[in-house]
Parts: sequence; structure tokens; C-alpha cells
Amino acid sequence: DNIPQVELTIYPDKERKEKFSHLTQKIFLPNDFELDKFDIILVNMITGFELTADELKSIKSQTNGLIYFDVHSLSRGIDKNNIRYFRKIPDSKEWLKSIDIIQANEYEILTLSDFDREEKIAEEIISYGVKIVLITKGSKGSAAYYMSKTSIEKIDVPAIKIDSVNHVGCGDIFGAMFSYYYSCSANVKKSLTLANKAAGIITSYNEISNYSNLKKDLKLNYE
Repeated sequence: DNIPQVELTIYPDKERKEKFSHLTQKIFLPNDFELDKFDIILVNMITGFELTADELKSIKSQTNGLIYFDVHSLSRGIDKNNIRYFRKIPDSKEWLKSIDIIQANEYEILTLSDFDREEKIAEEIISYGVKIVLITKGSKGSAAYYMSKTSIEKIDVPAIKIDSVNHVGCGDIFGAMFSYYYSCSANVKKSLTLANKAAGIITSYNEISNYSNLKKDLKLNYE
């Protein structure tokens, strides 16, 4: 089978352009795959077509762990030229019912609701059972909305100061760091701060080999 490929065009002042070739086939998990062994399951689709809302619901029903969902690819439709475009996510409510922690950037979050204000969108998402809404904002840092005992709380974390040369993969690093640290600590603020710093650090990397330094760079420079 052909491996999915994406051609990225990065712009300084707007969301990037994505053009796909060889779209991913659906994911089929083995019947003996023991989902109940995981504390957290990170779902980060390549094209957005690997799972359906019903299949995510099935995964959720088989685990007591948290479902962390990066909305990136699901937020984008695809035209006849295989170019991705933002669209309102069909049946978004059904997806949200199976998600505990959701991650989106400033553009992607708008595809989950008819509201256009971040706070209202987060409030609606949480009303469907999502525990934490994470919004990444590039040079403006990131934010988390979550339900406390009495109300919805918000945490803002500013971006770190760093010489950026690369803006690809930041969301992937953010999601991996937040999901891991939160599964260990259940601390929203600390998890958000760590994920935000890690995503910022990798913008200074211009070689794949640099990523092996992330743990050291995070510890030495940004703790």
C-alpha cells in the first residue's frame, strides 16, 4: 500500500495549506487488543478518516482510561484536488461524547461549534462531557478550560521566548507531553505548562536528530 503523504505550505500570518496524496485506510484494532490496560489513549489521526464517531465510542466503552483527542485532521474536509479545508465537523456532538481531553488550535476549535467566541465554544464542548479543552495559539501560547467543582476555569500560558525556525509538529509534541504528564499527575496547570514549553522548544529544531535533545533542553532551560 502507498504511504500517506502531505505537502505543507507554511504561511507566517495564517493557517498552513495541506495537500494530501494516498489517503489512509481505516484502522482496525485486533479483537484481543486490551484497551483497558491504558491510563490514557491519545487519538491523533493522520487524515481524519481512520475512525468514525461510533468506532471512537466503541474504544471508549472498552477502557477506563482517558481519551485524549487531537481534532486537527477531523476539522478538515478534502476537495477534489486533495487540498484540506476547514469545515464544521459533522456530528461533532457524537465525537465529543467519547472524548475526555480535546486539543485544537485557534482555527480548528471553530469547527466544533456554531459559536465564534472561544469561551462559549469551550463551555459547549464541556457540556457534552469533555473534561478539558486545550487550545494552542502559536506565538500566543496556549489555554486550557476545565470544570472545577463549581464552574468552568481557564488557564492561560504564554509562549516561551525562543528563536523559531520550524512550526511543523508542534501540536503533536504538545499532545504527547500533555497526555503523558496529565496521566501521571492529573494536574492541568503543570501539564499545560510542560506541553506548552516542549512545543515551543521544538520550533528551534531544524534537524530530526535534534528531537533526541528535547528532554535535556526542557530540563536545562525551561524548568
